[in-house]
Amino acid sequence: MAYVEREILIGSPMDTVYNYAGAPENLPQWYVGITGVQSDDVWPQVGGKISIQYQVSSVNLELTATVVSYNPPFEFAFQMDGMVTGTSHWTYADADGNTHLTVGFEYDLPGGALGQVADKLVVEQMNIANGEESLANLKAICEGG
Repeated sequence: MAYVEREILIGSPMDTVYNYAGAPENLPQWYVGITGVQSDDVWPQVGGKISIQYQVSSVNLELTATVVSYNPPFEFAFQMDGMVTGTSHWTYADADGNTHLTVGFEYDLPGGALGQVADKLVVEQMNIANGEESLANLKAICEGG
């Protein structure tokens, strides 16, 4: 199982960042690779689900994210199922009126569709790059850039 963790300081209050990042309709605007999202009526509460359409290189993936922890504006975690399985944990901390965001992803890459794109190391590096670019996008949007 691969694990990636990244941190970023965002010059915006925690509530603003938490609410924007957690709104499914906003994901395609800032998260690289997400091309579509549909949420149920329970999201973002524990047990809520969203269906995510995610593109890695030329492969389209369907994922389901199920909320496993919801503690606004401090923490949010979900389980991923589908072509990629794992967990994602988002922790928000106040930093003098700004937001210190830590994001951890633990996931498995199956050989099937992803195996057609590239070997595990290449896919992992693409996921790391997409994650870092996504956090930079989130920062720019939340800071009004």
